[in-house]
Amino acid sequence: MIDRRFGLILVPLLLAVALIVACAPEQAPAPSSEGETEDSAPATDEEEPVAAEAQSYTWQVQSPWASGSPSGDLFAEFAVRVEDMTDGRLELVVQPPGSVVPSLELLDGVGKGVLDACFSWPGWYAGKDPAFACLGGLPFAFNNDLELDAWFQHRGGLDMIREAYAPHNCYVVGMSYYNIESWHASREITTVDDLQGMKIRMPGGMLSDIFESVGCSVVLLPGEEVYTALEKGVVDGVDWATPADNYAYGFHEIAKYFTWPGWHHLPANEFMVNQDMWDELPADLQITLEAAIREWAFERCTTLLIEDYAAVDAMIAQGCTPVAWDEEEILKLRNIAVGVWDEWGAKSDLAGRVIDSTKDFMRLLGQIS
Repeated sequence: MIDRRFGLILVPLLLAVALIVACAPEQAPAPSSEGETEDSAPATDEEEPVAAEAQSYTWQVQSPWASGSPSGDLFAEFAVRVEDMTDGRLELVVQPPGSVVPSLELLDGVGKGVLDACFSWPGWYAGKDPAFACLGGLPFAFNNDLELDAWFQHRGGLDMIREAYAPHNCYVVGMSYYNIESWHASREITTVDDLQGMKIRMPGGMLSDIFESVGCSVVLLPGEEVYTALEKGVVDGVDWATPADNYAYGFHEIAKYFTWPGWHHLPANEFMVNQDMWDELPADLQITLEAAIREWAFERCTTLLIEDYAAVDAMIAQGCTPVAWDEEEILKLRNIAVGVWDEWGAKSDLAGRVIDSTKDFMRLLGQIS
């Protein structure tokens, strides 16, 4: 028989143990032989998910400048630079002049989405709105590319050119310039009277009006057709670009006289993008592309400045003659030009605003009264 004193000790002890067990926290199930609990997810070899890769964009862009010409090669370098600056997220596939759409129809080609973007010259589209003729750099106006750039960037030019392109579903991202153009002729031209009867390739718009007013017969041609026109005698003079690009096109092989230094036209080229493609582009890529164009504009100016002088030396060595005009003769054409500016400015509201803004800035610079 169990001792009663032992029972008095054992019963409370058992009750205490039972109470401790009842109050103890529930233990997790023991892991299985595969190292899993009943509630654990199955083991997997997949890594943690990573952030989605940034979207990339490929644009078809057409150049107005032939491959092998200084501007054409610089444009190809620009496309590479854009891809580098965007870490490959924006690729510009450069197409040669006239390969997708004719050069004089680039505005329609980009606006309708046949091309995504291009560089071109606003004056080619003067038939759509007279303002286009005023936005490509007024003939006989600014003396250097810094003045023209200052007008676009700080005197409203960029806003106005964007306004002109918007109805055509195009957005102008930025501008590019080079130096005052030189033109070639098959005979020596030193005065306004010498221009009488000359057949010359001009880009249209105001330049055509100015030179027609002094007796020239003006022919409108894209750059890729000019050499053949010279060769066949369709024209006996050509206004295209500065000596470096003119030399690359071979105009000196036929037309042995060229104006130097240039004096008649400092042009502006716009980089336009289909509006839908621009709107689709993320904000960071838009900012980067704008910066790339600003960078390239000055790279082009400085590169062509050096190459212009090299081209002049090369043409002289090959029997060509540089022709310098007297200031008095240049002033005759400039006086005609100012009248033509005003005529074009009266053709539309936007054209008038462009002309007024340009003349205001030239007065500030002391170039006109």
